[in-house]
Amino acid sequence: MKLSRFKLEDGERAIGRIVNSITQFAYRGGASEIFLEPQPEGVAVFYQVKGEKLLQMNLPLYVHQPLVSHIKAIAGMNSEPEGTIRVRLEDRKNQLNLHYNLRVRILASPHGEEVVLRFEDEYSL
Repeated sequence: MKLSRFKLEDGERAIGRIVNSITQFAYRGGASEIFLEPQPEGVAVFYQVKGEKLLQMNLPLYVHQPLVSHIKAIAGMNSEPEGTIRVRLEDRKNQLNLHYNLRVRILASPHGEEVVLRFEDEYSL
């Protein structure tokens, strides 16, 4: 995923598209978890695939707080450290209609809040 596709002047919509892209690529790539780890120079995005934590990309540091705020909002988290996001992914090209939950955990780290997203079983609508 190339961050340059997204114009951050678009605000919340751009952040939402970034979150959607990160989660969709992770799901399609067989990841069990996604880690958004703030670093001094940016945000490292890792996918855990078959027990191995793999660096996927680095995002600029200025997107960290908007990403965390967006994820907390869609997970219904106020002051709680955990929440859930229900995801419905439609892929018309491949005729897929997938439903899954993302368990969200917010952890303290030396450089800000770390986000851990864990894929859970599909659900029925």
